[in-house]
Amino acid sequence: MAKISVTVLMLAVIALIAWGVFYLTKFGLEFTQIEDDIFMNQVGPLYIYELFLLLTGFLVFVSSIIFALVNFFKSYKDNWIMASPKYRTMLWVNSFKAINNSTWAIVIISIPLLIAAGQVFQFSFLTVFLSVLAVLIFAVICSLLAIMIIFIFSILMNLLRIKNFMLLASLVIAVVVYIAVFIWQRVVNMNLEKIFQTDNIVDPSLSVFTDYFSVFPSHLSAMVIFNFQIGDTVTAIKYVSLLLLALFIIVLIFKLLEFKFLHIWQIFQEGPFEAKKEKKQATRHLFQGSFPKSAEDVVYKKELLTSLRSSKNFLGILFLAILLFAQVALITLIDKYSNIGDDFILGENMIALQLAIVLFFITAFIVRFVFPSFSQENNTSWIMGSAPIKMSKVFYSKYKIFSLALIILGTLSLLLYIIPLQISLSLSISLNIVTLIAILTLTMLGLALGSIYINFESSDPNELSTSAPGISFIISALAYITLTTYLFYLSVSSASYLPLILFTVVSIIIILSFKRLAIKALEKMEYY
Repeated sequence: MAKISVTVLMLAVIALIAWGVFYLTKFGLEFTQIEDDIFMNQVGPLYIYELFLLLTGFLVFVSSIIFALVNFFKSYKDNWIMASPKYRTMLWVNSFKAINNSTWAIVIISIPLLIAAGQVFQFSFLTVFLSVLAVLIFAVICSLLAIMIIFIFSILMNLLRIKNFMLLASLVIAVVVYIAVFIWQRVVNMNLEKIFQTDNIVDPSLSVFTDYFSVFPSHLSAMVIFNFQIGDTVTAIKYVSLLLLALFIIVLIFKLLEFKFLHIWQIFQEGPFEAKKEKKQATRHLFQGSFPKSAEDVVYKKELLTSLRSSKNFLGILFLAILLFAQVALITLIDKYSNIGDDFILGENMIALQLAIVLFFITAFIVRFVFPSFSQENNTSWIMGSAPIKMSKVFYSKYKIFSLALIILGTLSLLLYIIPLQISLSLSISLNIVTLIAILTLTMLGLALGSIYINFESSDPNELSTSAPGISFIISALAYITLTTYLFYLSVSSASYLPLILFTVVSIIIILSFKRLAIKALEKMEYY
């Protein structure tokens, strides 16, 4: 019954996300068809395809790198397989897990996106199917490229007799940063105004536009969708063939290097087996020994220490930072080309959409760090239960710490949008107040549900977030964000404060109700 409930909840979340992607894509593509201009009608959709696939492909790439760094060199119960002649199987098993973990989201998002494009441009079922196949192949390529980078760096470090996992992780992260900067420079330096001035274009072949994206793997899959859109099936199939060829080459390289996996796994999983002499004066501590001043100080130091000592937490923060980078890139593009369609960019739709993006970004942090907070105490939970501190104080301390951090992140994201586009002062104040209240509510919702449904059987945040309570929080958060965005849109479009008053009342009720439920649950909880 529990598995059925989790499945139903997960499908509900997927359906809600798919509906949002479908609606936004259809709205955006229909917006590009306002003017009866063939070139404009082609450039607009192609720009959407290129940016969408470039962004999602990069996120798949980063997600695969994080998954591989965390899981590729772990032993668990796989030692007996690695000691057998079938050790190469683990490379492919782990690669499949990385692909599955990183690409399912892009496939789920691409299906409603392509269905929306099909409704606007009258795609056939076969066209939509081949387009989804092209996106899937592209996502697999991105994931395998990420794994290959780690694999090749591992081999090179072994040849140089360097056996340091942190150096390996640093090199891989440096590659991610370099790629991010390259994408940033390539997209931002695009002269979109010149491209959209169709009267000055002599060659309508779109080469002036596609040259900017041709260096990225996402260009192949974007051209598949675009050529299906304009009815050039032969060219679209040619691009599908190129994607398959690229995938075949990458798999072939993996096949040629797979014999190295056992040795690399032994080095980075087991270490170099060197006994190092420790010197007393070389010892460094993050915090000097001192008595905490308050319960908040205890929780603060504990949360900071556990976060810094966990490679999973560090890589999780890195991935969410990449999401913030993507948002900043989008805002920069909006700022640079705000004179193209001012009414659309500065209208109520885009402002409400920006609010939703910020809250989704905050929710990602809550799912990863806030919701599992109490469950991750795991085997040390008895310390909380036996400490001379009321659980209500521990709860309030965690709430204050997480709320403060998330408010800073949310405010920073909003400032990146408000300052360049010079939104009116009254609208900026309203937007910040709504964001502040929403963050406080979402944080309380996540922390409270994590407290009510504590799970000491697992400390893995990925497992906790995909459990029934975790899915319930995601659905509740999505519903609350949808309501918040809608009420804010009504307030801005109608110049009325009544929707904001309703939003505030609903938020206060949620905060007070879940706070009460969480504290009752914590006081009755048995710790071990």
